[in-house]
Amino acid sequence: MVNMWMKRGDKENAVKVDKNYIYERRVWTALVIISLICIYLFRNSGWGLRIAGAVEVIALFALGDRIFQMGFKKRHYVFYILLIIGTFIASPLYFIYPNYDKIWHVIGPIFVCSIVFFMIRKLDLQMKWKVTFAFFVTFAILGIFELSEYTIDSLFNFNLQGVYLRDAYGFEKFTLITEKNDDTMIDMFLGLIGTALYCAYASFVYKRRTHKHLLNYS
Repeated sequence: MVNMWMKRGDKENAVKVDKNYIYERRVWTALVIISLICIYLFRNSGWGLRIAGAVEVIALFALGDRIFQMGFKKRHYVFYILLIIGTFIASPLYFIYPNYDKIWHVIGPIFVCSIVFFMIRKLDLQMKWKVTFAFFVTFAILGIFELSEYTIDSLFNFNLQGVYLRDAYGFEKFTLITEKNDDTMIDMFLGLIGTALYCAYASFVYKRRTHKHLLNYS
């Protein structure tokens, strides 16, 4: 009888822990989505707001690492911080240097793919399928990003699509130098290149390590 009550208590505690974990995960996910949307919408505002938003999403990244026990390495934190700095804090450069946006559409997917690949590393799959999975997940994230820009532009006309330069006659005026559809397709293509570069690198490193391992035990 005592053992029965102990088992029942263990099950109740396990259910309680599972519910707390699910609740924490949902709250964290909602906070991340809301924060990313807010800082992206207001990325052209003052330095103080952009820096505060960047610090918040970096803290949420660290919190998510702890909640989900992902075990991210220092390099992943560096990649994420650089991504936030380049995309949000340094966002005025989008309107000064036309190619700044294109550079980040190559570099950004490399950072993202590195994080995605690390997250799926423990899946029971062959290396080639892990690389393939990371490739399509990263490219899907890029697609969702572009769809979000289109949706926000359609609803609020924030001029997130297209390449603009500051007009010399007024700080708030913009000169469109790349049409919105062309800009989106170029961004997708550059993101594809960045993602493919990291996947090729991951495959090369894996084959090299496997070859060294076989040589050591041959």
